[in-house]
Amino acid sequence: MTEQRSGQAPVLQRDMVIHLQLDEKRDPEGFLRALVGMSPPEKRVVTFKDGRSLTVELKGIKEKELLPLDDTFAQSVGPFGPGREAPKTLEELKGAIRNGLEQQTEVSQRQILEGQATHHLLEGWNFEVPPSLVGSQARRILKEKAVELMSQGVMPDQVESQVQVLTDQAKLDALRQVKLFFILRRIAAAEGISATPEEVQARVEHLAHRLGRSLEETQKELASRGLLEELIWSIIRHKVIDLVIKEAELKEGGADAGA
Repeated sequence: MTEQRSGQAPVLQRDMVIHLQLDEKRDPEGFLRALVGMSPPEKRVVTFKDGRSLTVELKGIKEKELLPLDDTFAQSVGPFGPGREAPKTLEELKGAIRNGLEQQTEVSQRQILEGQATHHLLEGWNFEVPPSLVGSQARRILKEKAVELMSQGVMPDQVESQVQVLTDQAKLDALRQVKLFFILRRIAAAEGISATPEEVQARVEHLAHRLGRSLEETQKELASRGLLEELIWSIIRHKVIDLVIKEAELKEGGADAGA
């Protein structure tokens, strides 16, 4: 394929494989339409609106063949996540996909309910929090955001140019997170909510299964990194949020019944 710009030398690109998808919305220049009906070894010149022209020589046509949906295909897919076995039959594959979609739906619904619950709590509680805690949390959030942006391909100088905006947002996020932490702690204390040894053990076992490690290795890793307390708090936090959601549903149900 040879590209020719007005007043410039042509650029030759050889043996390109083009997958044509005849979709007018994705082909505003009409390039694909101009190639329809070609047969090897035909040549055509396609001219664009900006004056560029392409000389296309069709050397062959390849057709994509999909694998049959059978047990062999299911076995080639591989395991769905660490510590899981690959499906042996097509029905097992369908079941795994179905379960995955159901879990995603449950997670999405949970996130929506949790967002509503935390918003309600933050709106209903008004108190001052230690500025030092907010400051340290804001700095941590700012670092996490910078790393996230760079991992997405944003250049360091571009991240630097957004520091003020990121800092302001980090302060707001930090204030909300610290306030929410204190609110949830107060509710947990008032309601006597805690994490039982059985719940902690089950969470560690689940984590070990997800990581594909032994229970002992996972326990040592959590202890060495000081993450066991965070794991315990995540259990308590989940219980408190469940309580808030339940109370909100009861109030809404009572209001509907009274109406």
